[in-house]
Amino acid sequence: MGTGPPQLHRRLIGTVSLLAAAGLRVSSWKRLGGAALAAALLALFSGSSAGSATRDGVELTFTENAVVYAMNDARAEHGVPRLKVNEDLIRAARFHSKDMVERQYFEHGPFGERLRRFGFKTGTIGENLGWLNNDKLAAPRLIRMWLRSPSHREVLLSTRLRVVGVGIRVGPFMGWDRAVVVTVDFWSP
Repeated sequence: MGTGPPQLHRRLIGTVSLLAAAGLRVSSWKRLGGAALAAALLALFSGSSAGSATRDGVELTFTENAVVYAMNDARAEHGVPRLKVNEDLIRAARFHSKDMVERQYFEHGPFGERLRRFGFKTGTIGENLGWLNNDKLAAPRLIRMWLRSPSHREVLLSTRLRVVGVGIRVGPFMGWDRAVVVTVDFWSP
């Protein structure tokens, strides 16, 4: 079944409704950059809640995919090459986000050791963490926060770091009933 103009029109109206339901006015889209609109469009046009799969079939969730898209959008705006997704980095990032939620802590810890356990024994590594108590538009909000922080910005916009894995865990965290906990692991050979 193709997507003709009537279906496209309904989906675009759905995008506006989705963004409005998330509390984002049309005038805010430009301020957030294209990430919020792109995340909503990705959800509407993908036909599923999952994102893209890697070579080994590790599938990014919608929110993980939105974070990758938003990071690449920010990197492109700053003239930095796009990130490529790696299944082992996804596994490492998911492991850490899950551990933080289950054990109720928020820190990097010895992430070099953790990444070595997932196969990254050489190369350059980096990591950004974030959490929000609301998953509506988590990706653009996290990217804005990381761009405002000098150390997070340095990792996000590093020209050396070109491979990424995103892991998100949603659950009770730091006194909130529902929080989005994000680990982003970066690597370059």
